Amino acid sequence: MTQKVLIVEDEPAMALAIEFALNRSGFDVVGNVTSCDAAIETAHKACPDMILMDVRLDGEGDGVIAAEQIRMFAPLTPIIFMTANSDRFTVERMDRIPRTDRVDKPFELTTLIDKLREL
Repeated sequence: MTQKVLIVEDEPAMALAIEFALNRSGFDVVGNVTSCDAAIETAHKACPDMILMDVRLDGEGDGVIAAEQIRMFAPLTPIIFMTANSDRFTVERMDRIPRTDRVDKPFELTTLIDKLREL
């Protein structure tokens, strides 16, 4: 069965590269969004098997807030944070959310694909 993945990333070039790599690797990208609100709405509608979540997003809210909201209706969906924000405050906020992991930017797309296959 094909794994459904939601990509939440505000950098268009990065988002497209991730989507292309996932599609080539047999994953089904069910959404590619750039904001907190769009992440929550798309996760609710598309019911992805896993979510790739940037911390910095367009508009109000960030990826950690989106993940907290998504946890309310999808408590078991794995979320992988993709971030260059490794300050203590951000890391502590991410660590409080269950069933999450993190890859630090910059990363190799093959590393990301391998992490998804482990889930």
